[in-house]
Amino acid sequence: MNNWLMFFLIAFLLIIACGGTTTAPSAQKVVATRTTNSNQISQPAPAQPPGQESRPEDKYACVVNPDGYCIFLGIPHGAGLKPNTEHIVDGDEVFLFSMNEAVAVNSAGEILQARGTPAFNGDELARHLEDGMTDDEKAFHRVMAIMFPIR
Repeated sequence: MNNWLMFFLIAFLLIIACGGTTTAPSAQKVVATRTTNSNQISQPAPAQPPGQESRPEDKYACVVNPDGYCIFLGIPHGAGLKPNTEHIVDGDEVFLFSMNEAVAVNSAGEILQARGTPAFNGDELARHLEDGMTDDEKAFHRVMAIMFPIR
């Protein structure tokens, strides 16, 4: 008797936690193309959520290689976080400055605002004391420093 009660209680909690609804994943067409080096699969841009039709087109694309890795298109950033360190380095892994001094800037040298948008061609990391920044702004620039080497 206790096992049935426990089963129904767990099932009830799972239904409540999941909102009681199930949604099927939306199908997206993926196109495979052959290049001279390997097969690559283009990732389609996801449909815009309702109410966000005015958002600009997403131009931050990648190509999925045969191993399943997303290879970003565009020009690599000139600086990035060296793995397992707090050091911002250039493409030759020469130390430039500390991650605590890193901010993402656009091609005009203006500090990027924490908006959740991806970096674009021309965006780079620059040395800047983070005095006067909110904790959210500091966290944003820390994430940008982490993500820059991936592109």
